[in-house]
Amino acid sequence: AQTALKRYRNAEACRHLNACLKIWPWSRSVRVHLLAARAARREEDFEEAIRHLEEVQSTLGDQSEETVLEWAMLHAAGGDLDNVEEYLQDWARKDRQNVLLILEALAEGYLRRSRIAEALACVDEWLAHEPDNVQALYRRGSIYRQSGSWTRAAPAFRRVVELDPEYPHARWWLAVSLVHIGRYEEAAQHLEFLRRRHAEDVELLVQLAICRHRLGQGREAHALLDAVLAQDPHHGLALLTRGQMEQMNGRLAEAEPWLRQAARALPYDYKAHWILRECLRQQGKIEEAEAEEAYANQLKERWARYEEITLHQMPQRRDDPALHCELGKLMLQLGMFETGKNWLLSALRLDEHCVPALTALADYYEKQ
Repeated sequence: AQTALKRYRNAEACRHLNACLKIWPWSRSVRVHLLAARAARREEDFEEAIRHLEEVQSTLGDQSEETVLEWAMLHAAGGDLDNVEEYLQDWARKDRQNVLLILEALAEGYLRRSRIAEALACVDEWLAHEPDNVQALYRRGSIYRQSGSWTRAAPAFRRVVELDPEYPHARWWLAVSLVHIGRYEEAAQHLEFLRRRHAEDVELLVQLAICRHRLGQGREAHALLDAVLAQDPHHGLALLTRGQMEQMNGRLAEAEPWLRQAARALPYDYKAHWILRECLRQQGKIEEAEAEEAYANQLKERWARYEEITLHQMPQRRDDPALHCELGKLMLQLGMFETGKNWLLSALRLDEHCVPALTALADYYEKQ
């Protein structure tokens, strides 16, 4: 289990630790429960992590600093930073033995709360200690991915795959990053590798179809998209890719229905609406094209403002209820409903009389 944890094979570690708990007597179980809580936390199984920590404290009566630290890291990783952030930062300064575990938990929590700059700072410090730590590199790639910086995400994921070819999800996100930056041949190689293991994965098939289309292999791309849409007729990216193929071949009338369906399936995707706008414009449907252009530009502005807040403003104004409220409203407008709601609630924790947050929350709950 300890070997698996060091390699970030957390599901495997959980299996071994559960076997240990069946065999060892109570006197040997505290350490096992703590490690099991850590593995479950990394797997984002927070209920299981809580169960192990409650077993340590309630049944086994352990109130050690190590147990308290695991509780704090669990809260942080889940995004509940309000009561543990400063505590963990202080602990990291005085306890160099656990600093990397603390940075890992804080980075996860910051990312969950869309505090992108602070998440990246944690990962950079982590990598300063361990430049080839696959979890830190993977987290760096995930941060860049979440902020839409695919050119920076790709090298991080590529390094993870070089260091550990079987690292969970790294090859997939490397392939997606390569598709976004136009490295279709390299992306296709990774996708074919994954396809041999997950032949029916529709997300994989769509990404592979994009590669085949861009590499001039239209027949295979069509076959892949047909397979996806047979399983999921409303798959947004598959519809968008199908429409783009028709549009690039000059079949605008055939492209339009696919692109309209894609825009409905992807209401917050700037690219989908802009491509539909271009198809309409090319057909002389100017009024509809202008409406799509206006909406696409609105989305573009919102995504730009989201990036500005999460990367630049939040680190300087993290206790400003107005900024929390603006970010919450922005996320609701971009389809990130649960996270947006949480930012509005965060604004109210800072200022219970924040009228814009109260109004936005009332509108949110009314629509549910």
